[in-house]
Amino acid sequence: MARATAPATILVVGHPGTSMAAVVDADPDIHLVGDIDTAVDLVSGDDAPQLVVLVAGTDRPLAWVRRLRAADRRVGIALTVPTAEVEETRQRLSFAPELGAVAVVGGDQDPELLGVELRSAAERISQQRQLRRTLDAMNRGLASSAASGPAAPAPSVSERYLAALTRHLPEGVVSVDGNGRVVTMNPSATDVLGVSLEAAEGRVLLDLLDSEDQAAVGEVLDRAAGGRVAELDDLVVRHPAGHRLLVNVTAAPVSDERDRVVGIVLLVRDVTDDRRTEERLRELQKAESLATLAGGVAHDFNNLLVSVQSWAGMAAEDVSDSEMVTTALEHIQRASRRAAELARSMLAYAGRGTFELEPTDLNDVVREMSGLLKAAISRKTEVVIEPTRPLPTVLVDATQVRQVVMNLVTNAAEAIGDRPGSIHLRTSSVELPAVHEDASDGDSLPPGAYVVIEVEDTGSGMDGSTMSRIFDPFFTTKFTGRGLGLAASSGIVRAHGGAIRVESRPGEGSVFRVFLPTEEDV
Repeated sequence: MARATAPATILVVGHPGTSMAAVVDADPDIHLVGDIDTAVDLVSGDDAPQLVVLVAGTDRPLAWVRRLRAADRRVGIALTVPTAEVEETRQRLSFAPELGAVAVVGGDQDPELLGVELRSAAERISQQRQLRRTLDAMNRGLASSAASGPAAPAPSVSERYLAALTRHLPEGVVSVDGNGRVVTMNPSATDVLGVSLEAAEGRVLLDLLDSEDQAAVGEVLDRAAGGRVAELDDLVVRHPAGHRLLVNVTAAPVSDERDRVVGIVLLVRDVTDDRRTEERLRELQKAESLATLAGGVAHDFNNLLVSVQSWAGMAAEDVSDSEMVTTALEHIQRASRRAAELARSMLAYAGRGTFELEPTDLNDVVREMSGLLKAAISRKTEVVIEPTRPLPTVLVDATQVRQVVMNLVTNAAEAIGDRPGSIHLRTSSVELPAVHEDASDGDSLPPGAYVVIEVEDTGSGMDGSTMSRIFDPFFTTKFTGRGLGLAASSGIVRAHGGAIRVESRPGEGSVFRVFLPTEEDV
């Protein structure tokens, strides 16, 4: 498992569990050593790793952290603990600031997720090292300027290089004086803070932040003012435009020739997209796990039902002269059929239903269903069908697509309830030029041509919390129902290589869009 052919980007120390062992085996940049002495030697060498990971079960992990810090203060360190203990461990580490920044990750999570989290941490460490070198250069330049006074000479070549680097860094750079007033900001910082340099210059930095963000940033500034580099991860910043960002902040003191702190430089890195990607991966893993479970249960359940239905059918043929027994057997058969429908829905959610694919014009599918759809919902609800002609053909199981349309229209009707309302059922085609990540059921769409089925209702709409769960099996907001309609629809669409996107707001209705690849793009 251990490798010595090339320097490690990530060094794992200790005896890994199943998930960590899989990560080490899968990535040649991750090396494994069994003891802290070897790790300290590697950290002290010329090819030091970016990140050292101390696995769960390590003896005296905090003592190991101190030894690693003594070898190299800049080394990134992560502790793995059971996922249930991550937050508690982070809180405990907050009371030991002398240990520096220590990442805490769940070591028992899915290997793919664990690998993503460790590589993300190593990348952050690499960027922080580069940025700290920039900070050191800025410190020297700012301190020199402060010492030289107003008659300072024109910037040197190195200072002009530094200014250009700062201006074009993707990370935000903010420098403040000893009173916490903004001296300068680069364009990336103005984007994150939502304020121009002209508006910020000379103002107290904390006054530019939302009141809920001031305490956390103020604490970082206080630590930097005390002469220490301070770091804060995953700070929620409330942008003036109304959205929220997740940022990592590094604050370093600027000292003069007598080592007096005369200012602070802050590096601000927007990690919103990184965290969104990690969360999306977790949701995909959850969906895959649920689908596997649902598919396995439904498959076995369906086999049992076939046996029940067969025996009930044969028994009914032999007791035709007994009304009571015949009635009982009819109830058994009826219940078995309903249970079989449930099993088929679970198999559809798992993407394991039986499909017979053939080229299909979805306008024909929608047209054939128009009468059935209107009969299935309240008379107070108007169904308006708006096809786009012509449509490219899609390679689908028409029966399964009908189930999706019926589920979406029924769901829309239930959202409207007993009130008068309308449901618009539309078809269209679209060309996606790039990977489309905004699929509400967790599936991204590759570039290509798609046919779209759109169901828009004038119902009650949904909040964000409800929207995040509508495709979970057995989740329902109704007193009746099994909560499998949308889950099954998601599974069917996913099995056809498509995805579902949802737009909704409370009180404003909902729009469900089903994307299915055209026959040429399958």
